[in-house]
Amino acid sequence: MRERKTNNTNFGYLWENGVGCPIGTVPIQRVTKEDLLRFDSFGDNHKPRGSWNFTTDDTNSDNQHHFAVARTVGQDKRFNGATMELCLTAPKVRPNQFSASRLHIQIGSDFLQTGFTVNPTLYKDDQPRTFVYTNSGGKSCYNNDCDVGMILVRQDFHLGMALLPVSVRGAKTTHYAIFGLIKDQINGNWWLQFGNAAEEVGFWPSSRFHQSSGNLVEWGGEAYSASQPSPQMGYGYFLDASMRYDAYIKRISVIDSFNNIDRKVAYTEKFVDDTRGYQVVDDYNIPAYPEVGHIIFYGGPGNI
Repeated sequence: MRERKTNNTNFGYLWENGVGCPIGTVPIQRVTKEDLLRFDSFGDNHKPRGSWNFTTDDTNSDNQHHFAVARTVGQDKRFNGATMELCLTAPKVRPNQFSASRLHIQIGSDFLQTGFTVNPTLYKDDQPRTFVYTNSGGKSCYNNDCDVGMILVRQDFHLGMALLPVSVRGAKTTHYAIFGLIKDQINGNWWLQFGNAAEEVGFWPSSRFHQSSGNLVEWGGEAYSASQPSPQMGYGYFLDASMRYDAYIKRISVIDSFNNIDRKVAYTEKFVDDTRGYQVVDDYNIPAYPEVGHIIFYGGPGNI
């Protein structure tokens, strides 16, 4: 099976003009009155979150969020970053739903997320698009749509861009993108890295967070539905533990409190809140894929 990176050092190819914004400027999304009303309609239930406050197979609950993730174990660890290589898929969702594949770093009571999401309420279409989500000091928002959002520094990268082409289940070639959330060793700012060369495309000032390092990390899928049965995650099928047939996150890594890179991450556990709709496989030593390091397969049809 072949793999292809969707991104590269220069992101101008993702723009209609093939370049991006003029030098010295950065893209700023035009926010309309309609957008503001739509953002205000995001109640607390609709907002992304981590899996730690959920329980497994709590089928009697009315949870609207569902998770299929691998996550670090123990509150005593400190992390200065994490990375992933994320298979690009296009799960089917309905209005008032989202299905996200993301890296989540918990920083005390605050957190950051990045990856891609299919979110018609946010992006008004059904394409997988880049996103970051910030929860800081009691404020939260997608991308840079509030004063705690990410500060963009690249003129050829914009949050919310469609990630194409997507992988097709069973095809010989899969497509993936590289994401990282990394704390600057000098000033403590958190950076979003994207692309083959781990390009820094935006940052969050360290002053926005009450804690200097992360204490929990998770990789995997998060799905939300306001009322109707839950949406797909990944390819929308239960798992075969195969890179050809399952959505995956490979070569995960963390940066510890001493700024050492750990590519094995041997202290994770898998978590699925409801196995009727979703599954996850978490392993750092799969004989069939020795070259991909620690890999996570996740997905499912939902419909819970």
